[in-house]
Amino acid sequence: MLFAVRWKLGGLLGWDDPETGLGSRVPSLRDRLPQDLPETAPGSLFDDLPFTPLYLTDEEFAAEIANRTMHGIMHLGWVPDGAGGYRGQMAVLVKPNGLLGTVYLSATPRSGT
Repeated sequence: MLFAVRWKLGGLLGWDDPETGLGSRVPSLRDRLPQDLPETAPGSLFDDLPFTPLYLTDEEFAAEIANRTMHGIMHLGWVPDGAGGYRGQMAVLVKPNGLLGTVYLSATPRSGT
């Protein structure tokens, strides 16, 4: 429900307009990756999602999103579980964009788990 409210609010206030995102206001991290990684991004699999894929390997996937309030990275990976297997782990890293982003993110609930 929180995401639905955020997307609606962002649409009304123009926070998610194309000129506020990747390649416009915020440079993509794709340009900083080693040359071979961007070629692994599964582009068309994410046409309906707000994230832009950065790379995909056998053990990791990363995608990014940017708008007027933040620049974020979602990272998914297989992590050894200590018992000879693996478990999935997700991390979301977010950096505020400007004063609006700093204020917005300071009011957003966060979790360390």
